[in-house]
Amino acid sequence: MSICSMKSLLVDSFSGEWGTETGEVLTPVLRTANFNEDGSFDYSSPAYRCISEKKVQAKRMRRGDIVLEKSGGTPNRPVGIMAYYDSDDEALCSNFNHVLRFDADSVNSFFMFHQLRWLRERGAFAPYTRKTTGLQNLQMKAFVDLELTVPPRVKQDDVAAAIRAIDSERNELNTLLERLDELVKSRFSWEVAA
Repeated sequence: MSICSMKSLLVDSFSGEWGTETGEVLTPVLRTANFNEDGSFDYSSPAYRCISEKKVQAKRMRRGDIVLEKSGGTPNRPVGIMAYYDSDDEALCSNFNHVLRFDADSVNSFFMFHQLRWLRERGAFAPYTRKTTGLQNLQMKAFVDLELTVPPRVKQDDVAAAIRAIDSERNELNTLLERLDELVKSRFSWEVAA
């Protein structure tokens, strides 16, 4: 196991784009509002923005990218929430976010995503955060110096597979709970009507 700076593990790191509201070609842009609590994306409601083809090609997200909120946060939720891009569809992230693209030959990006979430929850992002009026900003040039634990790739893959299995089971349980809730509500409605 080794300790490495994040920047030594990245093949790319860049800010998102916002573009303009109207134009001939509109590109889907995912915002912090599209981040789900579990770190996944809600792909159903992107903003559509006119962004030059050159920027779209340079900043198009790829499966395995980690999208990090670099500006935002609230007093109860510090800046730095993130989501894992798990799609092959064309999309960019908004200008308040930043893409971290890890070297897939060296590390498992899903493992790194969960390590970053774990570090954030323990306050590791605080030294890289600056506050302005009503807004928190991650200082990205310094932030990529954050040290990450890098176990052997086989271990990373095993941990990532275990997390995916847990996520899958949790999603199945949530679906069952939603169905049970609907059943209870329909039964209650039926009894009230009778």
